Amino acid sequence: MINFGLEENEEDNEVDPYIEFAIRDGTNRFNIADRSLGFRWFFCFLLFTQFRAKRQEGSGTLFLFDEPASNLHAKAQEKLLESFKDISIQPNRLIYSTHSPYMIDPIWLDDAYVVENTLISEELQEIGEMSVVEESNIVALRYKSYVDQFPARLNHFQPVLDRLEVKPSIGEISEKTLLVEGKSDYAILRGLTEGKRLSFKIVPAHGATTLGALIGLLRGWGWNFAVLLDSDDKGKEAAAAYDDQFAIGDALLDFETVAKGLKEIEDLLTKGDRDKIAKRAGLSGKITKKQIYSFFVANAGKIRSFDLEAAKGAALKRLIGTISAKLK
Repeated sequence: MINFGLEENEEDNEVDPYIEFAIRDGTNRFNIADRSLGFRWFFCFLLFTQFRAKRQEGSGTLFLFDEPASNLHAKAQEKLLESFKDISIQPNRLIYSTHSPYMIDPIWLDDAYVVENTLISEELQEIGEMSVVEESNIVALRYKSYVDQFPARLNHFQPVLDRLEVKPSIGEISEKTLLVEGKSDYAILRGLTEGKRLSFKIVPAHGATTLGALIGLLRGWGWNFAVLLDSDDKGKEAAAAYDDQFAIGDALLDFETVAKGLKEIEDLLTKGDRDKIAKRAGLSGKITKKQIYSFFVANAGKIRSFDLEAAKGAALKRLIGTISAKLK
């Protein structure tokens, strides 16, 4: 509910306009001021960013947020992360800093940076200590490069590790999970299902043969899960190995079995889809798997705007239907 009007300002004897918002919760209405600090912050954040992001004129907006989730609980942080996809639609851009695992989306890790002050001693960095120094030399390294160069400095990328490896709480133990071979499967499947309410979560590994630890953990946690593998020799060999080790034959799926004619995730894309992706990337001729993956990562949250045929195709529908039925 919205109220508005005029009120007299006693200090300068002028009349000021005002507007008030009230939120309905069941049969009751509450003023914004009566809600929690986190709720008020989130409401104002959405109010200011959603309108600015959808301006028709201009060259777009660069949003800069420093620790935007500091007043929010975990679920609210996840909703905030989802809202970032709406406000970063072209031509807008978004940069934010965070220490929270709930504010990290695995699909954006290729664009993530670790920021540090190199004048702080390496010993202090490795144990996570802070130090005040007279001078600073702030550098930003891509996440993957930093991890490769400084694998012992866990404190700098611990939120990412928490996001990718954290054990779920008892309240999340009923989650249904689809394990896929790698980040391409994850990015493309998420992109093609934008706007669809999936009944399961998608978790990527690092290749067909690297799912063993995840399978063991999910079985130990009592989760209901399925494993989707490519229909190539490596995928078939991995499936046989997982069934032999964990006896999970019923949980194993491959693309060809689910949707005839598919060997891998990229096969969902039609020629028209590939042409659109190539045009978007300024490419000509046949596009590679890496270029397809880069397109889905760069446009995460706005894949629907490209109207890809695969997103409405029968093959994707069969794939999602089969997975959902498997994870009832």
